[in-house]
Amino acid sequence: MSSPQVLDDAIWKKIEKIFPTPAPRNHLYAGRKPVDPRKVISGIVHVLTHKIPWEDLPQDLGFGSGMTCWRRLRMLQDKGVWDKISLVLRRSLPDGANIDLARAKAPKKTYKTNAARKKLARKTGKPQAKAAKPAPKASAGKALRAAQGENLGAVNRTTRAGRVAAKVRPVPEAPRIPVPPAPGS
Repeated sequence: MSSPQVLDDAIWKKIEKIFPTPAPRNHLYAGRKPVDPRKVISGIVHVLTHKIPWEDLPQDLGFGSGMTCWRRLRMLQDKGVWDKISLVLRRSLPDGANIDLARAKAPKKTYKTNAARKKLARKTGKPQAKAAKPAPKASAGKALRAAQGENLGAVNRTTRAGRVAAKVRPVPEAPRIPVPPAPGS
């Protein structure tokens, strides 16, 4: 394996113009200091050039861990910047043709959006609707007591999982106190 290649100043100035500005750090709860973006890009180039797994990137090279480089690559892809950076790298680096960009492609999303469902429905002629959950049924006892005119009130209790479940109990009516007749009536 050849020695690690850190991006030189001319290439980094081109990439730095494209690179998104990081969010400001919260100094109260700062956590671990982030790895320098220049070193992370160098780590990404090292992994893609030498065709090694992300986990096998040696930390003693100073590029950060392989997972840090992988997460930053995904972040750059999500922001739509990686295509521009990879173009600069392929044109500017002497080993630019050896960068395996197929390993750097973001995975495709596999869920269907509403637009995809409508398009599929037009092609097949069948509606592609989400499976709807059945509406919760009222208990027969609750409906019967409500029809008989009982006053139903909900009492909350917590289940073992921590969720609040409503338990329906009849609310007793207040006892009637006889009112004495008014004097002189």
